[in-house]
Amino acid sequence: LGERGLTLPAQRFAADPAAAAAAAEAIGFPVALKIVSDDISHKTEAGGVRLGLADRDAVLREAQDLQKSLAGSRLKGFLVQEMVDGLEMLVGVREDADFGPLVVVGLGGVFVELFRDVSLRLAPVDEHEVRGMLSELRGAKALDGFRGQAPRDRDALVKAIIGVCNFFLENRAWLAEIEVNPLIVLAEGKGVGAVDVRPIRRD
Repeated sequence: LGERGLTLPAQRFAADPAAAAAAAEAIGFPVALKIVSDDISHKTEAGGVRLGLADRDAVLREAQDLQKSLAGSRLKGFLVQEMVDGLEMLVGVREDADFGPLVVVGLGGVFVELFRDVSLRLAPVDEHEVRGMLSELRGAKALDGFRGQAPRDRDALVKAIIGVCNFFLENRAWLAEIEVNPLIVLAEGKGVGAVDVRPIRRD
């Protein structure tokens, strides 16, 4: 995905809280801390994400707390990521039983469930279609800058959406769905950051 326009944040896997604290120091603060578990797909809903941790002690404390609160899950360890600040978008492609591959784009993070502000197309999509999808969103003005914020890198977002779609189409033999949420859209010219990628294999 990184080769298709979806830049990943600096990140490291850590097997335990002490390793997570060390990884955070290597990456630089602030960081996000996320659980890694085969039992939990939606990490945020399970309380498995801690954001904006500003120092080593905070990472160690939060990782230990996650270990205790999720003791019943198969916790493999933690993903430590640099914090990426920007507009949160959702990009996903899934196999629909009736229509085939569907591309969905919308405001990301918790807003996709709160506002249901999404646009759909049949895959594949080209640049013209993707720009049309973005213009359909009620929150589209956020990409142009809102309340003093800088305009977002719409060109990089378009490239990333096409990249996710093509990746899915090329891997349909084993991939049933892929979702990037959030995809952080940085200021104009700065690109995007794929903060959370969730692939689902076919049964």
